[in-house]
Amino acid sequence: MADPVKFKISSTVAAFVRPGVTTAHKLAGLYNAASLEPIDRITLVYCLMKDPDVAIKQSAGTALTEMPENVVLNYLESDQAHPAVLDTLAKAH
Repeated sequence: MADPVKFKISSTVAAFVRPGVTTAHKLAGLYNAASLEPIDRITLVYCLMKDPDVAIKQSAGTALTEMPENVVLNYLESDQAHPAVLDTLAKAH
């Protein structure tokens, strides 16, 4: 098993991924992710891809593969881009 990935997330992302968040709230986060800044949008999707709930994990994986190119490019240009997230993006796109 790989070591956990650690990096800072915004309070916006934390609201959907912290312990105790319901499945419905996580799915709502994915549904509304388009309204987030690109860094938060991709970070949220990445974090939810690591969720133990299969439905959340699958929904997040789909969201990542369907991520608009302009959002991905914006993330790539960010000084906040994390190597583990970049690796996942490279594999998905």
